[in-house]
Amino acid sequence: MPLLTGLGKLSQHRAHGTSLALVLVVASVALARYAWSGAVDWKAGILIGVAAVFGVLVGTRVMRRLAVQPLRLAFGCFLVLVAIRMLWS
Repeated sequence: MPLLTGLGKLSQHRAHGTSLALVLVVASVALARYAWSGAVDWKAGILIGVAAVFGVLVGTRVMRRLAVQPLRLAFGCFLVLVAIRMLWS
């Protein structure tokens, strides 16, 4: 995200969408490799995926309504929380 907004000069909202497009491509390749080796629990994956779709629908609605600064602040806070959790585990 910082690369997309900083060097890429994308708006925060466009950077989020572009980042998700990149995740889709990378995740698709990874899924194919794991599935080929038999390392995918399809039942759990589908169940979690369906639940995640609802979170995505809510999240994208909220994101569209946020101005750039609150969105950046929320993303920054999220990164700090993830870093703290990584340090403590």
